[in-house]
Amino acid sequence: MSSSHERNDGRGYPDGLRGEQIPLASRIVFARQAFHAMTSSRPCGAAGTVEAALAELSDRAGSQFDPAVVKALRAELAGSSGPERFLELDAETEQAPFGAGGADQRHAHGQPAD
Repeated sequence: MSSSHERNDGRGYPDGLRGEQIPLASRIVFARQAFHAMTSSRPCGAAGTVEAALAELSDRAGSQFDPAVVKALRAELAGSSGPERFLELDAETEQAPFGAGGADQRHAHGQPAD
């Protein structure tokens, strides 16, 4: 997904797209990757809190991130059983092409789709 580093304000890369010029899937992936990076332990530091990550995303909504995507992420986390639901991706799903998750993978492995 070559446009997953585009910023809402047009200061991203590779093409300097802005706002709705950026595919919705790319806007979602960009916010999700940022959230995951902020809440995961890394060699360079400890994981931040979900609250701090959401505050950071909200502070940058409109410039770096699509405000509607940030709002949807906040709503999803508030309505889920916790942020772990949003972050639980197995290695196969994490590396699968966009749109090839969930039921598609279960079906491909001979398991019934939900």
